[in-house]
This record gives sequence, C-alpha cells and structure tokens, in this order.
Amino acid sequence: MENASGNKEAKPDGIMDESPKCSGCGAALNGADDFCGECGAKVNGDGIAGAGKLWSDEVDASVKKASKWILAVGFMFLVFGTFLGFMQKSTRDTAFANLRQYEDSMTWSAPVNGKTVTVGELKRMVDFEYYSVFGTNYFLAMVMFVIFFWSKRSPFSAFVTALSIYMGVIVLNAVVDPKTLAQGLILKIAVIAALISGIKAAVPTRGLARGRA
Repeated sequence: MENASGNKEAKPDGIMDESPKCSGCGAALNGADDFCGECGAKVNGDGIAGAGKLWSDEVDASVKKASKWILAVGFMFLVFGTFLGFMQKSTRDTAFANLRQYEDSMTWSAPVNGKTVTVGELKRMVDFEYYSVFGTNYFLAMVMFVIFFWSKRSPFSAFVTALSIYMGVIVLNAVVDPKTLAQGLILKIAVIAALISGIKAAVPTRGLARGRA
C-alpha cells in the first residue's frame, strides 16, 4: 500500500505489500493469469512466471517445429559437402594425373589467379580446394547442430543466428559464382521462410533464458 506521499507502507507484521513479478521480464502479475502479459512466460504454481517451463505449450510446439529446420540445414551441409567433395576429388585426381609429368620445381606455363606459380604450388592449391570443400561444409553442419541444441534454451537468438549464417553462405556463394543463386532456389526459399517463422514463434521467449537460473 502507498500513503499520501507515495511511499509504500508496511503491513502490521512489517512485510511490504508487493505483487508477484515475472522473473523473466519483471512485469507485475495478476493472480488469475496463466501467462505473463508482457513476455508470455508461464506462471507456475506459486504465481511466479519465468520459473520452470518458460512459455506456453503453443509457443513451445511452434518453436520445436521450426527448430527442426535448423537440424535439416545442418544435414544439408553435411550431405551436399560430401557430394561436392567427391566431385572435387575427381577434378583433383585429373589435375594430378596431368601434372605428374612435371617436376614440382618447374614454373607453370600459365598464371594462376594472376600469379606465377610452380607445379608444386599448383598441386598444393588443388589440394587446398579439395579439402576446403569438405572442411567448410562439415564445419557449417557442426555449427547448425550446435545451434539446434542451443535453440532449446534460447530459441530467438538461435533462429536469428541460423538465418544469418544461412543467408551469409548464400550471398558468399553468389559473389564467388552468381549462378549458384538460382540453384536450389525453391529449397532456399523454404528454409528461409521456415527460419523466419521460427523467429516469429520465438519472439515471446526473448530474454526468458536469463530467468531460468
């Protein structure tokens, strides 16, 4: 209670009169509320939101459904990386077969990326391209798998991160080779739409992970 001066008055037993607050966002709660009106956190049996299960079953179901797309993107990088890697292996083997007749110390007849290189340097460049296809795609797959498990605790941040990485890969590939932009266009649109849907579904969960502790 407050007196005329605006200061809170203590109850006769010395306990301050305070309404329960959401531990996720700090908003005051109505005793009849099942969820926090500000952030959507579920109110537990003690009348406190942000403890235990942090959001509604509807939000939880939408987030879980959308998070499967993060897992799917991880497997896409894994499968495509393996497929492209083996395609690159064929190119690598052909290049090495053609270079076998030359000594590593010999200078290659044509510039590579505007630079003069030896046969040995050219072989190392071909090797680097081969292993980078596997390494890059497997690394991205691992990142997506980590983000998938992260989405169980911080869905909003996880979806934003996953979408940023996926869009970044698309843009980077398009800069290197513009033709890749149209490749798998329908699948790319589906993934982007699903991740955006996940972000929208996870909006009520923003900041609630901090209240879990």
